[in-house]
Amino acid sequence: MTPERDGITELEGYFAAARESAPELGSDLRARIMADAAGAQPRPAAPVRAGGWREWLSGWALPGATGGALASLGGFWIGLAAPLPVDAPFWAPEALGVLDYLSYSLVGVIDPLTPEF
Repeated sequence: MTPERDGITELEGYFAAARESAPELGSDLRARIMADAAGAQPRPAAPVRAGGWREWLSGWALPGATGGALASLGGFWIGLAAPLPVDAPFWAPEALGVLDYLSYSLVGVIDPLTPEF
């Protein structure tokens, strides 16, 4: 045999002897290790409370709902106050005159696009 193979055979003998006499942990050392491991475990998180109206209003919902409502009202007003197209039917100004009357009673101005309040 080669010298390398003889070295491996010697090492295998040492490993076999080490396997036969494996050291055991003492019961007090094992108890201290387990206590330290138990102390390192993460604690359960506190239960999350379901938020009420206060949390809903203080979060993103109120600004989002307000912005959506104002955009809807703005679009509705622009739709009502839009000028007539050139090819509008002859009865359109009279029909929209009713809307002008309603806008005057709601807002207090005849034409909302004029700066005279």
